[in-house]
Amino acid sequence: GSQQQEQPSTLAFILSQFNRDVYKWNFLDKVIDIMTTNFVSNTIRLLQPVPPFSLAGSKRKFETRTVVNIGEQLLLDLELLKEIFHTLPESVSNDSDLRENTSYKRVKRHADNNIDQLLKFIKLLMAPLDSADDYYETYSKLTNNNPDSAVWSFVLALKGIPWDLALWKKMWSAYNLETDDTDEGSRPDSNRDLFIFKWDKVLLGQFENNLARMQDPNWSKFVRQDLKISPPVMKRIVSTPQIQQQKEEQKKQSLSVKDFVSHSRFFNRGT
Repeated sequence: GSQQQEQPSTLAFILSQFNRDVYKWNFLDKVIDIMTTNFVSNTIRLLQPVPPFSLAGSKRKFETRTVVNIGEQLLLDLELLKEIFHTLPESVSNDSDLRENTSYKRVKRHADNNIDQLLKFIKLLMAPLDSADDYYETYSKLTNNNPDSAVWSFVLALKGIPWDLALWKKMWSAYNLETDDTDEGSRPDSNRDLFIFKWDKVLLGQFENNLARMQDPNWSKFVRQDLKISPPVMKRIVSTPQIQQQKEEQKKQSLSVKDFVSHSRFFNRGT
């Protein structure tokens, strides 16, 4: 026991290899973001609906009450993650005056901001759907009045709501009355408030595409006209040797990023 406590952690060993403190603090920032991203991504993958959406008689993987139970466990996981985040800055130095260090305060604030966003996400997953108006008030408060219809839809889907169009329209009516009638789908990602999904834009994009490809005409009308979510426009490009070479380079880059992400998971809950 005592011998194990004296051994430096893997993180402490890595930090000891940096020759300047600024590199250590920047590294901790990256660690915090990677752990946050993995927490979000694994939660989404656990709860996200399986395509194709809205098949007759199709059931959700988890009902809303089950998602609430999962949310309670996620709250416990988040408490542990918070403890881990708060111990990270102490890995930089054992100096008793560390807490007065500006970089220490910045990294701790970064960690607290990430934890706060995760907490709001979990609270939203657990929010009751009994009243459309009450849910809208909770949603508005926790997302800071987020106006993005895709974000609203994805959260609702993650909560386990059934593919009942009348129910979706009821929930949408409370939300749509209080938001601007703008075409969120026409905005570039840089101008969109993606809420928690900024940590994994790919999963949000996949959900949008699957939602926009719903075959039921009533659902399709609701998605395109009310939610204003459309599938991506496919452009036909005449291939040239130069363009082909650029596409190959882009493919290699995307594969390398994918490989990096797949091997950097901190929270591996299985597949």
